[in-house]
Amino acid sequence: MKNKICKYRPIYVIITNIVINNTQLCTANFRINLYFYHNMYAIVDIETTGGSPATDKITEIAIIIHDGRKVTDEFTTLINPERDIPYYITALTGITNEMVADAPRFYEVARKIVELTDQKTFVAHNSSFDYNFIRNEFKSLGYKFQREQLCTVKLSRKLIPGLRSYSLGTICNELDIEIHDRHRAAGDAMATARLFDILIDLNNTNGLELFSIEGILKNELHPLMDPDLIRNLPEDAGLYYFYNDKQELIYIGKSKNIKSRVITHINNNSSKRAIRMRQEIADISYELTGSELIALLKESEEIRNKKPLYNRNQRRALFQYGPYQEKDENDSDNIIIIDKGRNFEEYSTVKIENGKYIGYGYIDRDIRITDPEMVDDYISKYNDNRDIQNIIRKYLNSNRVINIIRF
Repeated sequence: MKNKICKYRPIYVIITNIVINNTQLCTANFRINLYFYHNMYAIVDIETTGGSPATDKITEIAIIIHDGRKVTDEFTTLINPERDIPYYITALTGITNEMVADAPRFYEVARKIVELTDQKTFVAHNSSFDYNFIRNEFKSLGYKFQREQLCTVKLSRKLIPGLRSYSLGTICNELDIEIHDRHRAAGDAMATARLFDILIDLNNTNGLELFSIEGILKNELHPLMDPDLIRNLPEDAGLYYFYNDKQELIYIGKSKNIKSRVITHINNNSSKRAIRMRQEIADISYELTGSELIALLKESEEIRNKKPLYNRNQRRALFQYGPYQEKDENDSDNIIIIDKGRNFEEYSTVKIENGKYIGYGYIDRDIRITDPEMVDDYISKYNDNRDIQNIIRKYLNSNRVINIIRF
């Protein structure tokens, strides 16, 4: 049974007029729909030691719980990043090494973050930044953190078009939202919460549904396509498979973020072919690979074997068999590539021997490779071809992997 987003009744409310650039965005005394009041939101802001979720750490977090009408709970804490905070970050945020020295480490507040955000939509201004930092912190603890997201930058662009900038400072200035302690987590989170209130009002004024998965999906779905299936897709690397209403496979794709890529497909109106495929999607399945390289290799193999209708153009360019001989600094006759696995307990591995692609598989993290032949017990063997050689070479030229063992 489908999980209904809402059951609502119309009521009358008073909302202050919002005027930007001499344009009135909403009026008072109108009827709105309360479907979103059955949702709960965790409005989040973080401060960090830098801009990369892969290499930097969180120094402060604030979480404001919102029920669609009002703030119901707040949480904020400094976090010891277990590394020095660069001086330019301190100049921006005011957070010093001394301030975080006795603060809890992330693992000490991780349970609180999980509990506060459980069964709530994750809301932030430029949400991918905050979400990816928190997700990476949890990943380092061996926990998979996944929440449905809403980005107030994207929502603002849709509901308040024409602003010169959609940075938090600029948009709050345009809407007369006062920010206390700019560039501190609690101050920015509370400003985002006030912006969120305005966006909710504007959303209902215009009869939109931007606060649900149905609102994020711009186009109408196939009658058999369950929105909950899309909502629950993983945000990890792997393959996804589209099926029509006869359960025939029509497309195979790969992505570092399966959920995000599938939503992009469904929102794609760029060509007749894209629209036609989207209208035929009645079901979706997926397979996690952990490693993006294995996703690329498996996609190539799957398309060659299963020949889906909408992968036709890809099939034409592939599958000229025989080892690819061109060499560069990443090429070697004999290598084992070690990279991320599907979970915290394993690594992925790809083996090339005598210049020929042997296959890929997964190996437990606690197994130490002392002999290249050990890997053979953990990999599935596949055919070598020019496309596979190109995939491996290009991937190694532009991406880092955990280790390359040469033998």
